Amino acid sequence: MAIKIKINKKHQELSDACCEGNIARVKALIDEGLDLREIWTADVYPLVIAQHSGSIELARMLVDNGMPLYWNSKYSYRNLDYSEYLPAEDEVRQRLLFGKFDENSLPVSLALLDYAQQVNTPDPGYSGLYSASALENKYTSAISDEYVYRLLEMGADVDHLNPRGESLLHLLVLGKNDKYVEQFIRLSRDVNQLTPGGMTPLMRAVIGGRLNVIRVLLECGARVDCGDFYNKVTVLDDLIWYRDRNSYENRDGAIDQVVELMRTHGAKTYAEMVRDGDIEEAPQGE
Repeated sequence: MAIKIKINKKHQELSDACCEGNIARVKALIDEGLDLREIWTADVYPLVIAQHSGSIELARMLVDNGMPLYWNSKYSYRNLDYSEYLPAEDEVRQRLLFGKFDENSLPVSLALLDYAQQVNTPDPGYSGLYSASALENKYTSAISDEYVYRLLEMGADVDHLNPRGESLLHLLVLGKNDKYVEQFIRLSRDVNQLTPGGMTPLMRAVIGGRLNVIRVLLECGARVDCGDFYNKVTVLDDLIWYRDRNSYENRDGAIDQVVELMRTHGAKTYAEMVRDGDIEEAPQGE
């Protein structure tokens, strides 16, 4: 069953003060001896409030006085639907809040890097690299540049595996900007790594229609002789399927150009691979 923790009134007072931007009250509660290392019982975690409000001063005050960089709240230790699943403490510690940001909370996340001891996490939702890849092009900036630079300097790994055996790169290729996604691809030690289900980063990029990403992956040595052969589909078939169903994106021939680029790298449709003897045709399903 879900854990039940009574709300500590002092926790609620501090969370309320954070929401109100009342730094003086926050400091007074800390000076009274409130232990910020405890599992937080109020509805909103103060460090999350600091991020969403963009208050670097508040974030530093909280962390300097012991608040963990991970989401150390009672809500971290249960599913919000109150199911029986209870994550272990080690799992909760991977929810690094400086790695979960958008364009508004990025400055606070950058400041929190000063306190970070680890920057790789199996939970992509709290990966700084993933959050950077999710920024739209118009939101990349000198601040995000510095954040990515520092994160990589601290050892952030684009090939880091999650518990399911999937590489972070498989998610990064679906990012919303070209700048960091291309950089991350070029840092990968293996652009052809497979998920347990047999997906490559190129296959993910094709399904997602990430044309620029496909170009970079091909330049970096992505294999094109891959696909879901059981269902008689190659990565080129997937791209042709995407083109046919998103004709508005091909008005200037952008997708046609990538199809031809893949062909110059040796890509074939499933029918062509069977015809040329590259693979044996999969048996018909029962």
